Amino acid sequence: MDNTIYIYDDNGQEKEMQILLTCELEGNQYVLVYEKDREDELYVFKYDEEGNLEVCSDENLALIEEVVAAFEDEENEEA
Repeated sequence: MDNTIYIYDDNGQEKEMQILLTCELEGNQYVLVYEKDREDELYVFKYDEEGNLEVCSDENLALIEEVVAAFEDEENEEA
């Protein structure tokens, strides 16, 4: 499975992003991604009704942070 997506930044430049995980919260689909060479910086996007990605609002970031923490705990337990 290819975990690569391409996102355009504010300047219109294409960025290659790797998908860390996708999740559903409160009926919305989210995707957490990072730039291939910058794994320490995560970006969170939400799919709109038409399947397009939009920047996740601040109000939902706390929920997403909980999902990431649970994901990291699970990864650490498996290691």
